[in-house]
Amino acid sequence: MAAVFTGEDLVQAAMNLSPDVIICDVALSELSGIEAKHRLKESGRNIPFVFVCADEDIKKHLIGGLESFVHRQDVATQLNLAVRSAAAGKAYFSRRYSDFRRGS
Repeated sequence: MAAVFTGEDLVQAAMNLSPDVIICDVALSELSGIEAKHRLKESGRNIPFVFVCADEDIKKHLIGGLESFVHRQDVATQLNLAVRSAAAGKAYFSRRYSDFRRGS
């Protein structure tokens, strides 16, 4: 496990460590979590991400593929579920994002 504080650091750490799942805020500095995922995917690393987000509407953050989103207020109760889903290749949306959980 490694802790990073910027999107650039996230990309470098992921390239060096090849984690099974990455948990990050969508609003990292220098490079957003979404942009970090893009960069890793472009480099051939398709690592599942669980994004932590404070936004009530996540449509602007959806990038295609399997993303998992946990609202910041749901982290304590739903982060574990999101990580397990992401590791199994499934998207996860915390209860605040119920529209996405139903597939709409």
